[in-house]
Amino acid sequence: MNHASKRFRALFASTLLAIAVLGQSTFSTTTPFTGGPRSRGVAFSVGKRVFMGMGTNSTTNVRQADIWEFNPTTGVWTQRANFPGTGREGAVAFTVGDAAYVGMGTETGGVRKKDLWRYVPATNTWTQRADIGGVARSNAVAFSIGTFGYVATGSGASGRLNDAWRYDPASNQWTQRANFPGAARTEACAFAINSFGYVGLGSTTGGLASDLYRFDPAGNAWAAMSALPAAGRRLSVAFAINNIGFVVGGNNPSLTAEVWAYDPGINSWSQTINAPQPVAEHMGCAISNQGFIATGFIGGGYTNATQRFSPVAPTPAANSWTRKADQPSTDQTYLSNEFTLGNKGYVQGGKDPNAPTNVSATMREFDPRTNAWSIRPAPTAGSFRAEAVGVGLLGKGHLIAGVSTASTFLSTHQQYDPATTSWTTRQAMPAARSGAVGFAINGAIYVGTGFVPFIGPTKDLWKYDPTTNTWTQMADLPGQERRLAVGFAIDGKGYVCTGVNPSETALNDLWAYDPGTNTWQARANYGGSARSEAAAFVIGGKGFVGTGAFGVGGLSDMWSYDPVTDTWTQRADVPGGGRRGAAGFAIGNKGYISGGRTAFQPAARDTWEYEPGPINCSANNLSVELFTDAQPNETTWEIAPQGDPTPVCSGSTTAPGSTVLFNCCVPNGCYDLRVFDSFGDGIAGGGVNLYDASGRTIIRNQSGGGFFTTVSVITNTDGTPWSFCLPLGPDELVPSSCNISASLNQVITLQVQENPTVTAQLGVGNNTDDGYQICIADANGGFRRNVFLSLASPGTAFPAGTPAATRPTFFNINFSNAPFLPVGRPLNVRVRSKVNNVFTACGPGCELLLTPPTQTTSTLTQTADPVVSCGATNVSVNSGVLYASLVPGANRYQFRFTGPNNYARNIAAPSAAINSLAARTLNMSTMTTNKPPCGVPVSVTVAVSFDGGTNYFPVGQACTVTFSGCTGQLRMAEGTLADASQPPRIWPNPCADGVLRAELGDLDPARTTLAIYDATGQLVLQRTLAGTERTTTIDLEGRLLPGAYLVVFDAGDRRHTERVVLM
Repeated sequence: MNHASKRFRALFASTLLAIAVLGQSTFSTTTPFTGGPRSRGVAFSVGKRVFMGMGTNSTTNVRQADIWEFNPTTGVWTQRANFPGTGREGAVAFTVGDAAYVGMGTETGGVRKKDLWRYVPATNTWTQRADIGGVARSNAVAFSIGTFGYVATGSGASGRLNDAWRYDPASNQWTQRANFPGAARTEACAFAINSFGYVGLGSTTGGLASDLYRFDPAGNAWAAMSALPAAGRRLSVAFAINNIGFVVGGNNPSLTAEVWAYDPGINSWSQTINAPQPVAEHMGCAISNQGFIATGFIGGGYTNATQRFSPVAPTPAANSWTRKADQPSTDQTYLSNEFTLGNKGYVQGGKDPNAPTNVSATMREFDPRTNAWSIRPAPTAGSFRAEAVGVGLLGKGHLIAGVSTASTFLSTHQQYDPATTSWTTRQAMPAARSGAVGFAINGAIYVGTGFVPFIGPTKDLWKYDPTTNTWTQMADLPGQERRLAVGFAIDGKGYVCTGVNPSETALNDLWAYDPGTNTWQARANYGGSARSEAAAFVIGGKGFVGTGAFGVGGLSDMWSYDPVTDTWTQRADVPGGGRRGAAGFAIGNKGYISGGRTAFQPAARDTWEYEPGPINCSANNLSVELFTDAQPNETTWEIAPQGDPTPVCSGSTTAPGSTVLFNCCVPNGCYDLRVFDSFGDGIAGGGVNLYDASGRTIIRNQSGGGFFTTVSVITNTDGTPWSFCLPLGPDELVPSSCNISASLNQVITLQVQENPTVTAQLGVGNNTDDGYQICIADANGGFRRNVFLSLASPGTAFPAGTPAATRPTFFNINFSNAPFLPVGRPLNVRVRSKVNNVFTACGPGCELLLTPPTQTTSTLTQTADPVVSCGATNVSVNSGVLYASLVPGANRYQFRFTGPNNYARNIAAPSAAINSLAARTLNMSTMTTNKPPCGVPVSVTVAVSFDGGTNYFPVGQACTVTFSGCTGQLRMAEGTLADASQPPRIWPNPCADGVLRAELGDLDPARTTLAIYDATGQLVLQRTLAGTERTTTIDLEGRLLPGAYLVVFDAGDRRHTERVVLM
């Protein structure tokens, strides 16, 4: 274990280093803008492509129309098609989908424009679109939200503007929106985050502005946000990265290098690192997690310098809260209903505490990766609902019971499918109620307690089975009847805590339910004060319970419960003051508290994310080692129970090019590791590894992140062990077989560490159900191969003298007993033993990387027959032997013949033994049909395969061979058919409909047969023609696959070959 400990100490040190740099945003100089110094140009991005140009040339003072593309990876600028309108400065640009839209601005002579042009980078083309509906303008702002672009403010012929317009690319129409509420202005800046646009700063008649306003396109409304806490400024650059808005440089009124960050989640500004030098009138935009600024006025002149801005969000401290995006402004949030599905949280309904009949039906979805809320369809039955039970189970959300408008109690049960955003009615709960608790264990939902009409608070418990759509009553809670308690599940047990009893007395007891025995057990009382209306979530095998009501007031404390030690620990208070009736849910290893009722807000909308930090894990403490690329914010990982889309842990980072370590505490069981890339190009040069608590590798994909696009997961659809199970099994490869890289030219031996339990089975029974299974899979999915080596059929190529019991521990990958393995992709190899037909769990994994062969070409050679080689003559077409040169690791050699009159034939040597002479020897006697012509040079090449003939590498050097001994076939040197006045022909060629027509020319139909051979020389169809049939139709009836074939007309002493292509 010493090597693992050393590796982990090094890994921990590198992780600390990676974490230490978080929060340190940087500027770095890259290739100067090739278009030259200028001011007031435009910049935009499409996908991961940066474009800049136009503006005013600082030397000639002439407006420009050039556009340049910047490659952030190579640092190369490439000129693209010029903007087709007149050269100009102060134009605007925004991006919708795969196209950018550029327009407006001021041309030479001071004439303002109102035109708009669409640019498609894929085709490098421009198309004029509709003019803006308002007046011509320059120095306006633009941003895009969804499928629309927006333009606002600017300078018109009559002065500064405050109007706002929306452009729809689909209809090519502009629509005026609500006016910007601040003072009319020009030279402002704007950015968009999630579904809102932000506009502020700039020049007004009253001076330089520092205010900021948020535009909500859904309500066509503006709202004042926190003003920049610094001097007003104009001619800044603004863009958004990782849901943070950045403002760089500008005039305030002097040139400034300040960079300010705006966080919409907390509506707050903070100053970050300064730009390398004060600058204004520059261009700038962002792609992924980087911003780029170029050119501009730097005092004393203009520049063409280009800077890359890499902001890195600080890592939340352990046991801390971070404010996230507010819930939508139209919802009730008190006593709403919540559950988690996948990597998103869902909150539905809620009611107004001051008007209980005012109940919401809205379904809200929270995505922590974008820090955004989205509205989803409301339930189709009992849509207006509060105080319901919300449970996520196997990818579906369940809303059960609750209270509706007019205080109507519900028993209805609705199931939500996030894939289709649709609802399905399921079996109602036997008794209507509100304020119940619920949790999911082992594929079932448990709902209990709550307020039942005409009865009051209860203590019953019901089990719902989704496979049978039925309810079954279980054992009652031994404690007091209650409502408005909390429920959660940890490691196969359910927990019910707090609430109020029939006398409206708050409770603080905790009860654990075991579904295996249908029994309850009292556990340690809640650590905080007694309460109801609390919120709860589970992270890393611990339950978190906090906030809630005591009397008429709200509480803000938070406590965690450890079921292993049966203890409570106080955690950081939830910010925002005391609250009650809030929603609580967990996504991965983060907890969330949202909404509820506070002393000042009957429908609070703030959302807070909890970072627990390192958790004392008493189960399986997994380590996820993430190697990021230049766009880390695109990558997220998650661990979820096998087949369940809801993760128990997840994580991401904003640190580019770093190694970051995460922890995930999970109980024993089987899980999937999934890695996502939001842009769809994987992790270039990076990857992810997974280790157990002792440092043993579970999955290794350290450098394979570039081999997946959107999602990386080793699937487990057919029962093979590619979801990893904990604890790991005892079986593994010996160290010399673990984490190896080998060329396909080599024979690779995988050796399993001997398991004494397997060895003891030798001679006991028939031994066909005892041995080892070697499991090989692409670490990013798409390929799997399992090979079982039993004691009854030992492994391959074991050393001489190896005892029979340990022979199955040797397995040679030689491509005759295994499929073609992916080349250049990280493969994971795991082992599990089998005794008496019972498998153990897979042990730790190893990486196997196959590299392309160092030698892939072969040619004819003098082997065992000095006559046969390149340039040989008088080789018997009936008994001669051809030899190919050895290619290490190859196990199939294909000889390819081409000759006069379109002759072509491919045939493989019959043997597939690796590195053998037989595999590279072709006896001409095996060519019973379609032999090469005699008396003329025939070109012979050799192609080799490492997978038994499934895939061939390109051929080697061509050789010429002259064959002799032709009997019963045409001797090409005689020229008989070449002199024919009317040779046979076949049409159509290519053939698309599967029907060929053949014409015999001057061949005798009574003596002619027609044969079709595939590319390997195998006969696939033969027809004997009628005595007088000079033309014939051949209906293939779909029997042949598309490809090239040879059609041979054989008239005894005369033969003609045509090549035909089937499409």
